[in-house]
Amino acid sequence: MQWYQSLWLELIRAAIVLSAVAGAAIATASVLVTRKLLLTLIVAAVAPIPVRSNLKARGEFGKSWFSAGAIEILDLVTIAFAAAHGIDPIVQVYLLDYKILHHTITPGQQEKLADRLHEELLEGNEGIIRRLERWRDNVERWFDLDALKAHAYAQLRFVRVDRLDGVLSYSLSDFAWTGMSLGVLSTIAGLLSPLGTFRIDPKWEEATKGEGRVELDLSLWPARSLLSALYFTVRNIKLRKRKPPRLPPARDMHMEAQHGR
Repeated sequence: MQWYQSLWLELIRAAIVLSAVAGAAIATASVLVTRKLLLTLIVAAVAPIPVRSNLKARGEFGKSWFSAGAIEILDLVTIAFAAAHGIDPIVQVYLLDYKILHHTITPGQQEKLADRLHEELLEGNEGIIRRLERWRDNVERWFDLDALKAHAYAQLRFVRVDRLDGVLSYSLSDFAWTGMSLGVLSTIAGLLSPLGTFRIDPKWEEATKGEGRVELDLSLWPARSLLSALYFTVRNIKLRKRKPPRLPPARDMHMEAQHGR
């Protein structure tokens, strides 16, 4: 046997060994990922899902500003975003610490969103009220509105606030406006006191600027909420759509003509 033939056999053996090792590693990683996903589904069904979020922002009117935040769900999915003056906003999604989405909101998309908001503002309150009334009529054909409101309020029992920690530092160009806004903001902070801590720190400077930070931890029971929604739907849905009220019959044109005479 020539020397290159024996070398070729050794290379084949090494490739087989490496393939086996790589296959075992991939299989092990797949088993670990599958197990974590199954555990996640089990936990979602019987235990609360922790949701951690944070938001930071800072800016001065007419000058630079920035904001950034993230939402982490069950140490499995993380959604992060960032935006700043002169920089296109960025949204990123991570799954098991692996980036699966990186999206930059381009100026064209921002212009489309701004145009859409401008069109909605041009419609005025009447257009918004008409849409709300149309949506309410469609919902009322299937459910009783009072029962639906009570069920929506009852869904809050599947949400628990574990921690709230926030602070807002701000100042306005006029000291009087800073003092008046301090009263309103302090009232809002007092309403949030049962959930956690939210501090108001006014800065008596002749400039409109602010800096804030909020950290919020929640516990959710999505499986229980879904079962409750299904139970409510089965018990309260109207199997027959409520027909819209009939319009009164049109008057006979001939009779109207005679009456007009």
